Amino acid sequence: MANILKRVGKKGVSYKVQIRIKGISKTETFSTLADAKKWASIEEGKIQSSRSPLSTYTDHKAGEMIDRYIRDVLPQKKSHKIQHPQILWWRTKIGHLNISELRPSILAELRDELAARVANSTTNRYMSVLSHCFSVAVKDWEWMECNPMSRIRKMKEPKGRERFLSCEEIDRLLTACKKSKSKNLYLFTVLALSTGSRKNEILSLKWSDVDFSRQTIELNQTKNGESRLVPITEPALSMLKERKEWVTSPLVFPHKYIQKGWERAVQISGIADVHIHDLRHTCASLLLMSGTDLFTVGRILGHRDPSSTARYTHLNIPHLTQAIERMNSKLWQ
Repeated sequence: MANILKRVGKKGVSYKVQIRIKGISKTETFSTLADAKKWASIEEGKIQSSRSPLSTYTDHKAGEMIDRYIRDVLPQKKSHKIQHPQILWWRTKIGHLNISELRPSILAELRDELAARVANSTTNRYMSVLSHCFSVAVKDWEWMECNPMSRIRKMKEPKGRERFLSCEEIDRLLTACKKSKSKNLYLFTVLALSTGSRKNEILSLKWSDVDFSRQTIELNQTKNGESRLVPITEPALSMLKERKEWVTSPLVFPHKYIQKGWERAVQISGIADVHIHDLRHTCASLLLMSGTDLFTVGRILGHRDPSSTARYTHLNIPHLTQAIERMNSKLWQ
């Protein structure tokens, strides 16, 4: 464990660091406490790594690790365009260090530096891509023994947005969408409300993904990378059949840009504070309020993590009340 001594002399304040670990002793003096702590952390890491299973690994520069990740791994990820500048930021901060020097305390300090200028959610995304880089280095390349990011606390994120449209708001919105000059907007909105699919999932839909006989659509461009089948019912089913008669493109929506038409429709409808993604939340709320269980809602929405669906639990109170009443009627009869 490092011992840091503060000294006040004619030249000002200095900090002397003394490290003694298992017979190894190191001493250095710095003008600032931050530099003293940083040096102590790095040197302790070097000593510990030389006496651990890490000593059997060939040490690499963090920049070398990140470069290999950018070349071999990142292009395979759907989020590569977003994550590329994120991982480059880490390279500018730690690229000069050896992997064995990357102590959690150093990474946590950089996390705090990042959080001072961007949102906590963005900071966590930056941490996530570096953590995956470390995981690949551990599991696939055998450059490391463990992932140092696993010991770093994530930033607390604000509660997710929960905006649901009322039936009256849905009517107003659909009326405005139907009158829109955009040929895509009305069908898009109907599909979003009736299937709970995400914007990109719908706009990436191909005719080969639509099975009219089984009345399903297969969503392949999903957020978690797993395709899923979603039932389609009226009026979306009839609207898709009608659209197929005049759309010659392999895509159901050849022109994917709908944002301008959406914003205009929202303005005409007079609905306040509504985003496209709120259509997905509205579908979930309608399903739950109609008595659909959370597991089924999660299947429809494509939630891999049950906690993503659990955020809607408060909307299912009437259904839960009925379940308790049924149980009590049998228990106390």
